[in-house]
Amino acid sequence: MRYCCFAAVFSVTLGLFLTSAYAQYIAPNAAASSGGACTNGTYAWPDSSGYFLKCVSGAWSKVTQAGTADYTAASCSSPSFMAGLDPNGAIICRKPYIYTTFAGNTNNTTTATNKTYFDVLEGALAPVNAASPAQGVDETTISRAGTLQNLQVHTDISNTAGKKVTYTIYVNGAGTDISCYINGTSSCYDNASVYSASAGDQVSVQIVTVTGDTTVRSSWSLEMAY
Repeated sequence: MRYCCFAAVFSVTLGLFLTSAYAQYIAPNAAASSGGACTNGTYAWPDSSGYFLKCVSGAWSKVTQAGTADYTAASCSSPSFMAGLDPNGAIICRKPYIYTTFAGNTNNTTTATNKTYFDVLEGALAPVNAASPAQGVDETTISRAGTLQNLQVHTDISNTAGKKVTYTIYVNGAGTDISCYINGTSSCYDNASVYSASAGDQVSVQIVTVTGDTTVRSSWSLEMAY
């Protein structure tokens, strides 16, 4: 029995010394030997913070990267920039996004119960009780193509628990997947759904209330990336 235990402990201990070192880690921006000598000009990846390492004068050091070139001097064409390196070490080029935020509200007007309203995406306007949005009345025109995303809604007070008030983004008279509802709360959001809008699209906010709910004043914001 004692021999078995000794053999097991010896095997584990021996394994610790013989385990192969697949990665070598050092702190970012530090130049020091890690795991023994290295061959000058060779690379290792990643360190503990995900950086590429280069062997310089026999020691591992963090690779210095410029804004548009990777460690092999590959570059991105304007207006793209270098966003990082993929698992194979190839450069990743991305075009930066510009974000516009549309913000609107019910212009200090409370929504009645058991109604369907439409309101402009941008600005303060009392919502219109209607079956569908009306162009030029309760819609906002999008001036360029982009991705609509990140709907945020806030109300002046919490509505009745168990009574949903639903907010949905409409484009050209049709509902999109961008939607959220309040239910005993005073805010909701949808940070998952997106919609690809085109220049000239008409965008509005639909508000659907239910019977017996608390009347609320609403405000919202919607982001567009392009």
